[in-house]
Amino acid sequence: MNIDPNYILLLVGVVFLGVGLYQWIRSINLSKRGIKIEGTIYDLVTRTVGEDDVERTFLTVKFTTLDDQKVIKDTDIIAPNGAKYTKADTVNVVYDPSDPENCIIYQEEKMPYNFLIYMAIGAIIILLALIAFHTEVDLFSDD
Repeated sequence: MNIDPNYILLLVGVVFLGVGLYQWIRSINLSKRGIKIEGTIYDLVTRTVGEDDVERTFLTVKFTTLDDQKVIKDTDIIAPNGAKYTKADTVNVVYDPSDPENCIIYQEEKMPYNFLIYMAIGAIIILLALIAFHTEVDLFSDD
C-alpha cells in the first residue's frame, strides 16, 4: 500500500488547524463563562519534548475555586528561558466552574493567542498540500 505523501501533508495540516481551533474555542468558552481568580505558581516542571528531546519548563498552577475546591493543575504553558515565573508567584487564572481542571493562566492585557500559531501553520501546510495536488508535484521526491 503506497500512500501519497501529499495526503500525509494534508492530514498534518488539518491536525494543526484542528488543534488551533480547539484552543481558540476553549479560550472563548472560558472567557465567556469562566471564573477569574488569582492563583499561584505551584511548581515549574521540566519535561523533555519534541523529536529533539529539548527540555522545557512548564508551569503548574494552584488555586482555590469559589466553592473552596483546591486545584493543582499542570498547564501546557512553557516558562520562557530566564523564567518569567517562579514558585509562589501570583497569576491570574480563569477556570470553568463545571470543570475546574479546565483552566488557563491569563494576563489582563493579553489574550492567549497560541491558537493562532497552530492555525497559521495548519493553513500553510494545507495550502502547500493543495498546491502539490493541483500541480501534481510530489513535495517529497528526490528527483
